[in-house]
Amino acid sequence: MKKKAHIRKDGSPSYKQEIRIHGRRITKRFSRISDAEKWYAEMKRQKELIESGLSQSISSELRLKEYADIWMENRKNQGKPLGSWLTDRERLHKWVLPVFGDRYLQTISSQEFETFMDRLVTKEGLSATTRNRVRAVLHKLYNDGKRQGYVQINPVSNVVLWKEGKEAFDYLHSIHECQAYLIHAEGESQAFYVFATLALNTGARLGEILALQNQDVDLENRRIHVCKLKEYRNGEICKRTKGGVDRWLGINDEVYEVLAAQRRTGWSKPKDFVVHRSGESLDARSIRSVHWRVCKKAGLRKIRIHDLRHTFASHYVMNGGSLHDLQALLGHSSPMMTQRYAHLAPGYLEKKASVVRIGKPAENVRALRLAEP
Repeated sequence: MKKKAHIRKDGSPSYKQEIRIHGRRITKRFSRISDAEKWYAEMKRQKELIESGLSQSISSELRLKEYADIWMENRKNQGKPLGSWLTDRERLHKWVLPVFGDRYLQTISSQEFETFMDRLVTKEGLSATTRNRVRAVLHKLYNDGKRQGYVQINPVSNVVLWKEGKEAFDYLHSIHECQAYLIHAEGESQAFYVFATLALNTGARLGEILALQNQDVDLENRRIHVCKLKEYRNGEICKRTKGGVDRWLGINDEVYEVLAAQRRTGWSKPKDFVVHRSGESLDARSIRSVHWRVCKKAGLRKIRIHDLRHTFASHYVMNGGSLHDLQALLGHSSPMMTQRYAHLAPGYLEKKASVVRIGKPAENVRALRLAEP
């Protein structure tokens, strides 16, 4: 049966064609029925190839907003931490899709993306860091699309990163401040004292510490397996870290003493949470509430709980630790992140001025040299 045309406002005909591939509806309109039929025949051929597993490519007819929905759903199913997943979705829906959502995935050029991202800073007032995070989401989206056969190239690869300024964050500058924090942490509860000791001595994230179970802690070999994350939005345990890579952290004497004492109390079953109240893992909100109280009682400035992680990173570098090793300890995917976290205390580099000392020789050495035949 001949397809009926829809008449546009200008009186011209419009022929709509529609096809579903893997449950996704693809729709297109044509001015000529012959073009509509030709397009449908081609898409039907692609549908048969795709559903038989012989092809993955339907990129020329896939819009960015359509693939973004597929991509986000896949990321959720693959176990992407909820907080990070929601942040990525917000960046796409707030900034990217209103501009490019209706464009076909493979037709957006590198220049268009770069102009758009630069305008986020110059016109929308976003920071260079936020601009780069938007770029990172798009870069990952296109990389996955390329791997799956939806696009041939990743146009975001050619978009330059902007230089990021140092984020404003604080940390406990001196050992005395750290000790005062721990003393008052112990006064609050054993659970918070365990958390504070782990945070300051390992640099692990809040969610990583709250997800730790005894089976993740090898006291005999003095190491901790960081492999899970407690979501702060819904309290669920996600069986992967923020960066998606497990890591092992060492246990120093301070951490060993605290964890060994806890196990001597009888709380030693493999699935028992390390930081707990009556067997239940504590939530991030209650930890933050106690943290503010500890800062106040210890007479410390009000720092964020994430700044305990910054404290570990800063003291690690100030005591001679390398940035390369610190990147692995913190679980960062790029050195850029480590550079931002591992800033040094004011005046630290100036104090290192005497490490290299080059000057004129001492008078007695000069005299000896003059006396040589």
